[in-house]
Amino acid sequence: MREHEHEHETAAGPCAAAAERGVLAALLLDGGGAGGLAHRLAADLRPEHFGDPVRAEIFSAAAAVLARGPLDVVLLAAELR
Repeated sequence: MREHEHEHETAAGPCAAAAERGVLAALLLDGGGAGGLAHRLAADLRPEHFGDPVRAEIFSAAAAVLARGPLDVVLLAAELR
């Protein structure tokens, strides 16, 4: 576990960190099919809803990719660069 992640989990609680990881996993697993979960999550959540800045940045990048089309790991990695 990275040092900043451990600090975040201590401050916000391990459940919040697990929930954030779950949201990111759901985005990637769904992939952004029409009317799917990924689009609903991207519409309802904002990066500031994430307590960990790294996960907030990943969410922001995922939402940007989804705004243009389907989401996958390759497109997300390219967006993060």
